[in-house]
Parts: sequence; C-alpha cells; structure tokens
Amino acid sequence: MLEHLGWKELLQRWSGEAIAHADAVGLEVTPEMQGSGWIGLPSAPAADIAAAQARLERSLPRSYQAFLAITDGWPVLSFDFGQVRPVAELDWVAAADPGFYQVACADHGYEWPPDSDDGPPLMNRCLLLSSGYSTDIFLYDTGRLGADGEWATTCWTSWYPGAGNQQPSFRAGLESHYASFVRFNAPDSVTHAEVAAQVENAYQRALRRPRRGGDHLRGPALRQRSRRRP
Repeated sequence: MLEHLGWKELLQRWSGEAIAHADAVGLEVTPEMQGSGWIGLPSAPAADIAAAQARLERSLPRSYQAFLAITDGWPVLSFDFGQVRPVAELDWVAAADPGFYQVACADHGYEWPPDSDDGPPLMNRCLLLSSGYSTDIFLYDTGRLGADGEWATTCWTSWYPGAGNQQPSFRAGLESHYASFVRFNAPDSVTHAEVAAQVENAYQRALRRPRRGGDHLRGPALRQRSRRRP
C-alpha cells in the first residue's frame, strides 16, 4: 500500500524515522547521517552491478536495480534481519554464508520436492540479500519469477520453522520490512495515517459500488412478495 511513494521517497522517510528511533533498531547514527537525515550509501557502481550479473549469470530485476541506483545497501531491516548487503557481496546462499546453508539444508530424513519453498531446493536457488550479525535471513528467490520479470523475496527466521513471508519483488519485500519497522518501532510515522486513509477510501468505494447480479432487486422483490401474502 506504499505505491504512492517512489524509491527515493520511501527510503528518505525510512532514514528519518530510523535516525529518530535509532536505539530501538540498533542503528549507529554517524554525524553525517545526523546532518543529512540519510542512512543509505551512494548508488551502486555500474561495474559492481555488471560484475554481479556476470557472477550470477543472470540480469538483476528492475526493482532491485532501481534500489541500487539510489543506495548500494541499506543498514536497517526489521526484527533481527541485519541489513541489505552491497551488490558486490550479493551471492548464492552457499557461497555467501556456508554455515547458514548447512543449517538450513540439514538432513532431516525428508526429501524436499524440487519446487519447495523451503529446505535445500529453496536455498540452492536463493541469493542472500541480508548481511551483518543476525539470526534471521532475507532471501532473493531466483526460482520464483513473476510475469513482470521480478524475483520473489522470502525470509528465513529463527522463530519460525522455515521460510515465509514471500513477496513478489525486491520492492515488495523491502516494503514488508518497512511496514514491520513502522508498526513496532515508529508509532509516530506518517505512514500510519496514510495507510489508514487508503483503507478508509477503499472501504467507501466498496460501499458505493453497485451490487452484482440481481442483488439490487432483492430488496424490492421481497417487499412485493410480502405485500401479496394473505
């Protein structure tokens, strides 16, 4: 429900709120961040993007490239997910974090189907988006490709037995983290009021929408039948 915010607007808002609630999210605010109100990095170098695409042997989706055009990584996610790593560090789970890969792919005597959203099939087709000391993992699922060419994102958490919170794109995945950040760490965010207004507007439109089929005749028809009764 944050389509009204462009990438720059979304990240700029998140920056200000993260600085205001730095203690709650464990953000170390530098003097530069404090002065600029910006917690991101410079945009990703074109050479790093090209090297990543060559290393991964595939083109990076549009929403992720739009993010990289603004900042090469992001220091705040939600809960215990750490941060979004720079594109130069984007890699397959097994290469980026062998220890986590072994834990996630441990043999529990179960043969996972190839299209599973969990276990070895998932880990073998995912890139590791998050970095830093964290217990929860943000994943880029290259095997879930939308009609728009976007890869899905998903999360592996310490408090849930397996992967979950699948989103259709990198933008949607990061929005989901921002929504959790706002809900639990930034109660004063203007996003609360904006989303509430969107919900109210959608509700009012639904009330004004004509009913389908013969629903609009049901009331008068029932009244006519009731008048004909002896």
